[in-house]
Amino acid sequence: MHKFSFLGICIFSLFLLFIDTCYAEVCNSSYVDAIWVIYGNCSNEVLTFNSTVKVPEGKKLILKDSVIWLNVSEEEEPEFINDGELALLSSTIINPYPYNSKWKFTSSGMCLINSSMLYSLDAYLSNSKIINTTFVGKSGKEPNSMVIMENNIAFINNTLLNFSLFINGANNIIKGNKIQAKQADFSVAGNNNSLIANKINSSFVVIALNKSYVFDNTFQEASVYIESSSTEFKNNKLINSDAAIVASKINISNSVFDGNGHNITLAFISTSATIRNTTITDGRPFDLYSLSSSLKEDNVKYESYLKAWLVSIEVINAKGEHVPNAKITIKDSRNVSVAVGETGDGAKKGIFDVVLNETFKNKTHQLSQNPYTIIATKNNIANTTVCNITRDTNIILMLAINETNETNITVYKGPVIVEIKRPENKTYLKRDLINGTYILIEAYSNFNMSKCNYSIISEKKVIKMSSKASEKMFESRIDVNYYPLQGQIKLLLTCTFENGMENTTSVMFTVYPGYECLTNDDCEYDEFCNANLCENVSCECGYIEDHECKVYECCSNDACEDNEYCDLEDHECKEVTCPDNCGIITNHECIKPEGYCCWDHECGERQICDTEKHKCVTQYLHIEIPKKELLKGDEIEIIVRDQYNNTVAGVDITITFASGNTINAVTDENGMARVKLLESGPFAVSVRKKRYTPAYIQRNVKEPFNIAIVIISLVIIIATPTALYLYYYRKKDILKLEKHVGGRNVLLVIKNLSKDTLRNLIVTDSVPKGSFYGCNVNPLITDRGSFDELTWEILELPPGEEVVIEYEASSTSDSFSVKYGDKIYVSTKKF
Repeated sequence: MHKFSFLGICIFSLFLLFIDTCYAEVCNSSYVDAIWVIYGNCSNEVLTFNSTVKVPEGKKLILKDSVIWLNVSEEEEPEFINDGELALLSSTIINPYPYNSKWKFTSSGMCLINSSMLYSLDAYLSNSKIINTTFVGKSGKEPNSMVIMENNIAFINNTLLNFSLFINGANNIIKGNKIQAKQADFSVAGNNNSLIANKINSSFVVIALNKSYVFDNTFQEASVYIESSSTEFKNNKLINSDAAIVASKINISNSVFDGNGHNITLAFISTSATIRNTTITDGRPFDLYSLSSSLKEDNVKYESYLKAWLVSIEVINAKGEHVPNAKITIKDSRNVSVAVGETGDGAKKGIFDVVLNETFKNKTHQLSQNPYTIIATKNNIANTTVCNITRDTNIILMLAINETNETNITVYKGPVIVEIKRPENKTYLKRDLINGTYILIEAYSNFNMSKCNYSIISEKKVIKMSSKASEKMFESRIDVNYYPLQGQIKLLLTCTFENGMENTTSVMFTVYPGYECLTNDDCEYDEFCNANLCENVSCECGYIEDHECKVYECCSNDACEDNEYCDLEDHECKEVTCPDNCGIITNHECIKPEGYCCWDHECGERQICDTEKHKCVTQYLHIEIPKKELLKGDEIEIIVRDQYNNTVAGVDITITFASGNTINAVTDENGMARVKLLESGPFAVSVRKKRYTPAYIQRNVKEPFNIAIVIISLVIIIATPTALYLYYYRKKDILKLEKHVGGRNVLLVIKNLSKDTLRNLIVTDSVPKGSFYGCNVNPLITDRGSFDELTWEILELPPGEEVVIEYEASSTSDSFSVKYGDKIYVSTKKF
């Protein structure tokens, strides 16, 4: 089936799933050659079969909201075969008698969406899309199996119960499944596959993936075996599980391996792995174990780790023939015997294979078992070598044995041993050489030697030399620069004893005479290896550890966000906070610009802090007396408002009559006070409240209507107009004007020196533009360009009375003026 047609039926099936109309057409079915043939579009049907069922090639079977019953069959293995195109939408295939009939389901190219396969069959699928589908198999010793082959298989949000699931192919996406097959196995293999966000509870899990992704999965109570190449293993959790990894290359990160307390939690075998940010716990006897593996660790947490290598020991005679049944004894650095055995006979003739541990470490200790002493013995002839096991190693020991006529050899009492002390089985760099050019050859024996012949065998040349021995000691030097020698070298040493007997031993070593380093470990902690030279680690902002710069998050504020600062103790970016949460955070600090406020006490005496705009706002009081004509005995309402025309409660009100008598009141919650006018004549109303600019107005109280007073007043007005006129205009100094300035407080004093009541006086003063702050009686402010003109009106001023206008300004003029009628009076002195 073509991929295009398969994709088309899946898309068409999804369309059918989400529409309300259903197909009324009945499935076409016929019984041909003992096989049920079925195809068509079916909806809301129950189909029952008791023998093999087939969707023929070139046909489509689409089931929606339907059920297929696979009953007991006389056939041994009845099958449901799809050779065409099959889609199950919200449908079920069920085998109601799973122990009496073993059905098999085979399909290439199908869609299962929101469907179920219950108690049914072994399934073999390829090129399928399976979405939101439940598989429930038989439980017991032989649960069902599902084998999915080939490519382009997508699992999304499936639940599989008691099925052994085997997936093999490429470009598969197994995502969001809940796989609970406790008595069965789960296996996925192939290239470029993705195993993502699954919950897997299966007894044995095999992941054999190449160039694939294993992300965000949870494995519970499982033994997980991973065999892969170039696979990313990230954000996975293994709970009460153990894992073994055999991989040419694998990257593990951000994962948790929680063991079951019985087995090693995580084991690497012949693997090259990088592990980052991973926790490994609850393993027995170790949390982490590696055999013949190279691990790079970064932030890996465990309590115990054992590193081991495969070692193959070959025993040969002087002719280069393998020696069987030679006894091998291996002792570690503590002289503890760790392995005893014999070389083999047959396929493994002359060979003894063993696993040797390099290091063991736990929370508090690290133990190295190197170097190892390896002794080969046969027929009273022995040879030994000492070597460090840091990788898989092949060791050759020579025993001078004549297998055909051992009696011709005169032997010493006890084994004859030649042991090479130097060079060691390690890498020699420039600093390890004597005078930068020589390697020391040093060997010892338990019997006197006459001479030793040795061969230096490299990839490109063989150098043979001979030198006398000094009793039980042999020493020589080789100039590696003269020959020259580089790379892996084998030293083959054959020593002759006083009785003419010979014994041969060897050691492998590596030499790079011009190199300072091969890896960072060859350099000082603050150096790294670059082109085989140790160079200083550059670290402007960080600290040097393990030959690299561990970069700090920050060393200055510039490395942090604008609302953060660099804590130079921790070298971490931390959030900037303002004291008492008051200020503006910018450029890594909290500042309070001029005029910025958070509380009233930061503002002027007559200001409050606008905590939204964080500005000081000057508050003004305004007085309202709604009643226009005031008569003695009236009870009046006095309303006090602020600059926003809101009423103000708790304002102290003082009413001062011409007699000097006063009445005090306080505004209620509505900003109003009621006062009874007990005297006639002019009176002043002043209001004050903390953090408000006071206000002041003047009004007049009339006597109630009296006809006699009216007549007398008319007579006086008619009789003496000329006298009043002459008196008024003959009086020159009817006003006394004084201006007092202290700091930014200004007092304007206007006093009536005449014997008449003066009305409608206009008081004018000027201040530099923008310098006026506030006043106890709010003026009319007129912009005159470079200065502001302040104007007040005094409605009436009785004889001998004075009015004081108090205001605040940063600067003021030297004088002020009062206009009365058509005359203007100017203050002559500034106090």
